Amino acid sequence: MGLRDTTFVSLLLGEAEPKLASFTDQALANTVWALATLGHKDAAFMSALLEVAETKLPSFNAQALANMAWALATLGYYDAALMGALLTEAKPRLASFNPQDVANTVWALATLGCRDTTFIGALLREAKVRLSSFTAQQLTNTAWALATLGHKDTAFMVTLLVAARLELPSFTVAAVRQMGIALAKFNSEDAEFKHVLEARRTELVGGKEWALGQRRGTI
Repeated sequence: MGLRDTTFVSLLLGEAEPKLASFTDQALANTVWALATLGHKDAAFMSALLEVAETKLPSFNAQALANMAWALATLGYYDAALMGALLTEAKPRLASFNPQDVANTVWALATLGCRDTTFIGALLREAKVRLSSFTAQQLTNTAWALATLGHKDTAFMVTLLVAARLELPSFTVAAVRQMGIALAKFNSEDAEFKHVLEARRTELVGGKEWALGQRRGTI
């Protein structure tokens, strides 16, 4: 529903803060995710929650770790020690990351400007074999994030563009724009993909979606 009753949320957090130590790892991850989704920033509560969460990171599963990274980036909260601990726990769980976990995590790293090349390399090795199951948005978010980080992995991008070509009919205005930005930053030489991406853009130009994108400022 996305109901944003800031007064109620603040009251709820006030009641929850003294009880944070009793929160499970899933409850902590869900709480941060919910606050990010609501766009509700409470520095004191977040500080208390993350202090507890850091001690429980070893029990977080792959999805909880990815959601935590996404939430921190969405809220603009960057703590180098916390992110380091989170990535340390995430690395041995990368085989369990699903496409959304991958996209959320690499997007979070790009948004926070966290350039851990060792972790990113390990993440891409695990993700590469599953790119065919990524959605259009997950593919474009991943490409944009890698371009933003300046992390060039030619073999990975070749595989990503093969998967993206199959998903092109699902590309939205925002996805076309985002992928175009990524290709430009990487100086991609894949002329064939650029051609089909331009064809998709042209297709959208004549449709209602392109006009909607213009009104929203996404193109």
